Amino acid sequence: MRRVLVVDDDIVLQTSVKEALIYHNFVVDVAGNGKEALHAVYKEKYDLVVMDVNMPEMDGISALSEIKKVDQQCIVTGK
Repeated sequence: MRRVLVVDDDIVLQTSVKEALIYHNFVVDVAGNGKEALHAVYKEKYDLVVMDVNMPEMDGISALSEIKKVDQQCIVTGK
């Protein structure tokens, strides 16, 4: 199964995206900001990270750079 990380500080949007991906048979984890996303990437291998750009603590662009240092093969997309 494909593993996806959904990163968004908007809990309603985060939950909606998570549920849609689960419906399509993805394994989904969530994070509320870039720092949480980075911690998740250290622990798990993700095929895809769907990430908001504007978030508190660490924005999506900064998180993207750090995630790519950990896993160059992971696809990261912003919204």
